[in-house]
Amino acid sequence: MTRTIRASALPAAAIILALTLTGCVGQSSPRDTAAPSTQASEPSPAPSTVPAEPAIASIVVRPEQLDLEDGSGVVVRTLSYDLAAEEFVAELSEVFGGEPTVEEYPGSCCESRPATRYRWDEFQVSDDHMGHFADDDHSAWIPDEGPDYADMNLEVQLTGPTVRGITMTTAPGFEVGDDVGELAGRLGEPYDVNGYVEVPVETGAELGPSEVAGKTNGYSVVIWKNGAEGFRLVAPVNIGVARN
Repeated sequence: MTRTIRASALPAAAIILALTLTGCVGQSSPRDTAAPSTQASEPSPAPSTVPAEPAIASIVVRPEQLDLEDGSGVVVRTLSYDLAAEEFVAELSEVFGGEPTVEEYPGSCCESRPATRYRWDEFQVSDDHMGHFADDDHSAWIPDEGPDYADMNLEVQLTGPTVRGITMTTAPGFEVGDDVGELAGRLGEPYDVNGYVEVPVETGAELGPSEVAGKTNGYSVVIWKNGAEGFRLVAPVNIGVARN
């Protein structure tokens, strides 16, 4: 009797154990469940923008450079007359909104040297060619690399108060078309309306001893005329040294 009861009790215990194990297999530990991956998003860098340069409203002709000003009279940038012609002309082409006409000037005996001229209406840039006229033939130009002590690399000339909507002026405020006789009288300079006129409007720093009595050895902005020719504003001109 006792043996029979034990035999019937064993299967019941096995069933209970099996159910318990089955329940354990179906469950998972919280540690075994992978948490969803969340990656922090980085903000996109702000686009970098370069402020546009103010439009040039006026050009001030100075003894050693051009001052390019905006509408408030602030100098945006300067252009030295010692710049290479290519760089100087490229800057002005942007300001004037177009390329210049180009002319090769052969020179005029011993009075003016050969030059490449770049022109925007009433504004001209001249790039002279280094050298000298032959002693026995003043129509023959001999190129060389000698010092250009009288002038800087480039020369500008103006024949009007505006060029393509841009005002052309000087630091004292004198412009082409103003009364040259009044300016000459105010500065104590000789003036002959029918003859040669060269009145310095502004003169820069002294460069050395003068070679011309009463004139400063330094670069100047001058108002120039020869006889019946109209007035021109020219820079740089050193009226304190001998020029060829």
